[in-house]
Amino acid sequence: MTVNHFFFWLAISTALANWISIHLRRRWLDYATKPGVMAALLLWWLSGLAGWDLSGLLIALAIGFSLMGDVALMLPRERFILGLVFFLIALLLYSIAILQNPPPFNASTVLLAGFVLLPLVRLYPIVLGSLESSGKSQLKIPVTLYAAALTLFLYATLGTLANEGWMPIPAVLAAAGGLLFYLSDIILAWNRFVRPIHNPGLKNRVPYHLGQIALIAGLLQGLGG
Repeated sequence: MTVNHFFFWLAISTALANWISIHLRRRWLDYATKPGVMAALLLWWLSGLAGWDLSGLLIALAIGFSLMGDVALMLPRERFILGLVFFLIALLLYSIAILQNPPPFNASTVLLAGFVLLPLVRLYPIVLGSLESSGKSQLKIPVTLYAAALTLFLYATLGTLANEGWMPIPAVLAAAGGLLFYLSDIILAWNRFVRPIHNPGLKNRVPYHLGQIALIAGLLQGLGG
């Protein structure tokens, strides 16, 4: 087993342990494994790089900011705004790295932009209305900025499917990772701001981890190799 494969399986096993910790409500294990997933992914990324360039640096930083966002959201006294800022920076870094080689402007990418904007148009007003009615209007600006960064991120990851510079398998992995990451944030926002859902921790964490793993796998093959 190579070092690169070791860190991949370390990320997978740590994610599984984290899901188990949520299911069994073992907070000490959650505290150990939640940041451990992103730490393993960072090591996986660094060990898989063929050489350093701007994309490699940006993605390493994006993984690092995701790790800090995870830590901010798991502290005994949660730092939600700080976590939001960390993840916003991570999304922008991922997007910039991918969009250095943007997809062509054609009918397919116009349709893609419309597809990406549709959930924003449908869900964003609901979230804002819930913030207003629950007395959390101070969150409108940071949530709006984050929604914009998340939408750009989704466009960047899905855009790899329409980019001839990406091979099919890395593009599918990156696109799937972007969709899963997006889904996890929708679940988190809906549970936190709109309406509580059953077992939100597991329903948010599973697509988040799978999304990050698939995204890094796609980026390693599409940009890092």
